[in-house]
Amino acid sequence: KEADCSKSTIYVYFKSKDEIYNSIIYEYMILMKQGLSSCIALYKDYQDCYYAICNLLVSFKEKNPLYFESILGKISIKTDDMEIYPVLEEIYKVGEEINDIILYFFENAIKSRNISSETEPLPAVFVFWASISSIISIAYDKEEYFNKRLGMTKEEFLHYGFKLLLKSVQI
Repeated sequence: KEADCSKSTIYVYFKSKDEIYNSIIYEYMILMKQGLSSCIALYKDYQDCYYAICNLLVSFKEKNPLYFESILGKISIKTDDMEIYPVLEEIYKVGEEINDIILYFFENAIKSRNISSETEPLPAVFVFWASISSIISIAYDKEEYFNKRLGMTKEEFLHYGFKLLLKSVQI
């Protein structure tokens, strides 16, 4: 209704609801990539950059909770799926570019001896995504519980989790 288009007009451009949804995911992944690139460019200190990335992801979760979970979810890389929905290939490519941004962050932190040289950068990228996204998700899902059990706000829990994760790779 907001776009002032009929369903039939929309389906001239998209094959299905899945393609519409995937196109939206793609647009949000582009925004995430731009945000991560900005963090890397703006913050030369690895700790400042790390917390900027964490805060970017928290902000992304707050503003786009559905898309946050979808971006971190399963992405199809089957050739058949990509032929049916070419946007899936674009999603995959942007996902790889996002991973490369985080890889660059880890490689620089290792070179500058801010984190342990025993850290393998590429696996660390995926541990980073899994850990940060889980910290964010649980902070939102268990906000009341953490307040009651831990006496911590969601923000305090997030900061604690991010700090603990960062300490795990520091020298």
